[in-house]
Amino acid sequence: MENIYGIVLAGGSGKRLWPLSRHGFPKQLIPFGQTSLLSQALARLQEIPFITHTAVVTTQEYAADIQEKIDKDSRIIVEPIAKNTAAAILLSCLQIAQTDPRATLLFAPADHVVSQQQAFSAAVCAALSYVSDNDRLALIGITPTHASTAYGYIERGHDDFLRATDLFNIVSFHEKPSREVAQGYLSMNTMLWNCGIFCARAQTFIELFMRHMPELYAQVKEGRYHDIAPISFDKGVVEKVHDAVVVHGKFSWTDVGTLEQFIDQSQKNSPNKNVVVLDCNNVRAFAQDKLIVLYGVENICVVETDDTIVVMNTEHSNTMDRVVEHLHIKGYEHYL
Repeated sequence: MENIYGIVLAGGSGKRLWPLSRHGFPKQLIPFGQTSLLSQALARLQEIPFITHTAVVTTQEYAADIQEKIDKDSRIIVEPIAKNTAAAILLSCLQIAQTDPRATLLFAPADHVVSQQQAFSAAVCAALSYVSDNDRLALIGITPTHASTAYGYIERGHDDFLRATDLFNIVSFHEKPSREVAQGYLSMNTMLWNCGIFCARAQTFIELFMRHMPELYAQVKEGRYHDIAPISFDKGVVEKVHDAVVVHGKFSWTDVGTLEQFIDQSQKNSPNKNVVVLDCNNVRAFAQDKLIVLYGVENICVVETDDTIVVMNTEHSNTMDRVVEHLHIKGYEHYL
């Protein structure tokens, strides 16, 4: 194989994790266990034998802080401003292809929790092995464990694409479904969660952008970053590709995109001693300084920081970005 780059996407501000995530302290740098989500994402990629280089793509706003917290061997790719994952991936491809046109690139988000490193490495290596010999895009999908309405789904083919592998053709992509539809997906062994991990040759990525997003390609190529309309790589490219493949990953995976998920995952290894729960159902709490007591309530999430207390119904955890926008409109920027 040629050089293979494992690149962590770390440009988001994490509005859905407010008030833990702020403009000056994004979700990828929040303490998580003994390190941070970003450090763990990089470490996962560095343990994969095929990967020869690692990098982080982030915005100018966070670049200096991230540079201080990662090892010197990892490269920083800097966006002028966050414009979602399509622009971040294209910018990375163009920069790396300038000096290493034969490179293969793998992109993975910074805000995921993955256990079973060996199974994760096996899935990534299967995808990388395939794209190294084929001008195609490969994704990684995960068997759903519950009827999630927060994730997109990949419908894979019935038969392995290659004998004795977990590589499949992709039949279709499905947007975040309703609860009823998601429940139906659980009974289909061909439905996978789209975990946002993509790999292909650098030139394959670039050609896909030229074909499916020519305006974005021109804007990034010409440095007109502020003209870009934010769009995800899934929406802008992946869902338009008819010959992409998916590796059926057999590892445990969680997208830490909401306060609920963050609290659940972070407290698995280090329970919050400032939280007391009595006679409650479906409650979560995170306390930095004060003691939080939850008694006789249900479906509640509480977060306390040095300047903010948030109490919300757990049904709204996926839309915390609405609160952030509301606070911005009301003039509470100093809390954001």
